Amino acid sequence: MPSLNSRLNGLVNTKFTKNKKVFPTDDAALKSIYLAAQQIRKKMGKSKIRLVANL
Repeated sequence: MPSLNSRLNGLVNTKFTKNKKVFPTDDAALKSIYLAAQQIRKKMGKSKIRLVANL
């Protein structure tokens, strides 16, 4: 879980909030977190597939 948390913080703080310091609504902030989580999920899924293929 700490790895996921640090990845999420890194993506949200750099990619999704680069131009925004304040979100207009709570939904806008949640959307940024959701999009970052989706990118992490996609990357983690690919690494698991590679690991199984190497076995």
